Amino acid sequence: MAAKGQHIIAEPPDFSALLGGGAQTLGGAVAANLSGPRRVAWGAMRDHVMGVRAVNGIGETIHSGGRVLKNVTGLDLCKLLAGSHGTLAVLSEITLKVLPAPERRATLVLRGLAPERAVAALAAALGSPYAVSGAAHLPAAQAARVPALAWLGGAVTLARIEDFASSVAYRSGRLRADLAAFGGLGGGARRAATGCGGGGRVARVGAALRRAGGGPRGGRGVRCRVVFRLGRRAGLGGGAGHRGGA
Repeated sequence: MAAKGQHIIAEPPDFSALLGGGAQTLGGAVAANLSGPRRVAWGAMRDHVMGVRAVNGIGETIHSGGRVLKNVTGLDLCKLLAGSHGTLAVLSEITLKVLPAPERRATLVLRGLAPERAVAALAAALGSPYAVSGAAHLPAAQAARVPALAWLGGAVTLARIEDFASSVAYRSGRLRADLAAFGGLGGGARRAATGCGGGGRVARVGAALRRAGGGPRGGRGVRCRVVFRLGRRAGLGGGAGHRGGA
């Protein structure tokens, strides 16, 4: 999807480093409703599941939802199965809504804030009109375990903005000004931005934070049909062939 400029809306964390062995699968992420930092802006993983095909406990194949945003299908089993941890059915096919990947990301880093002040800063950031898409506070011990943050040498408080480059530049600048009263913006803790597919410290921060989380390793061989805007869709994983003109 990255090659097509698209991305899954949720950011399911990868717990493989904690649980050991096996690769995380999309079926496992949906079954556990793993949503990640972007949930504060775009909702949970279950909110982006448009359709599923699954096998229940007595071997029946069930189908719910559809392949387009507007459809009437009766009971919404998609939201019921998302987050059920595989106890109700085994997901064999998933249709997900995706969006264009952001052109630019910027993460504002506040260094050395006490937990109470960090919570106040995050509340101010999330309550601002600048559409923060991810927010976190890592105490010094946890920040030191993330290579992209260890150089800061203390607790870090993070607020991320994603969108078009010009919009990110404006909003991150305004957010920086609004959060200046909380301190911690001087020295090495500066605003940084990267393109959606580029490298840089901000990209490594995001990847490291996702690796610090995690998800189940089940759901092998899940077939996923990802639905693109304007009716385009493509098959992913588990032997699903390419579909549509994505």
